[in-house]
Amino acid sequence: MACDSTWGWALADLPDRPAQLSVAQLHLIESRIANERRSVGLAYVLWFFLGLWGIHNFYLGKPGMAVFQIAGGVFGIVLMAAGGGTPVGVIGVVVVICWVLSFLVDLFLIPGRANAYSDRLRRKYEAELLFRS
Repeated sequence: MACDSTWGWALADLPDRPAQLSVAQLHLIESRIANERRSVGLAYVLWFFLGLWGIHNFYLGKPGMAVFQIAGGVFGIVLMAAGGGTPVGVIGVVVVICWVLSFLVDLFLIPGRANAYSDRLRRKYEAELLFRS
């Protein structure tokens, strides 16, 4: 297995590398991914300061999860405030607990989501190059 010293990765290590792509095309794909990949460090900073509102998920390419976290927070807080000690208020408390838990679970999911973002880019660029050929 030969390692390309310029890029620091072995071509054989690329996941599901289509045989139809040339080495130059693979280099192009990897350089584009290196420029566009998401920083795990920045994702953690966003999680720390704005995580309860899901901003880090927008950054990591998970807009559905981000909207869910925003809506869950707003909906839960409104239900808690409006319901007081009634069943509606209890539902609000449950929603807020789930909202906070989703924030805490994201602490462990950020590295995987950053890698998944790069993998989605890789598949997209491979498909574009194969389509042009």
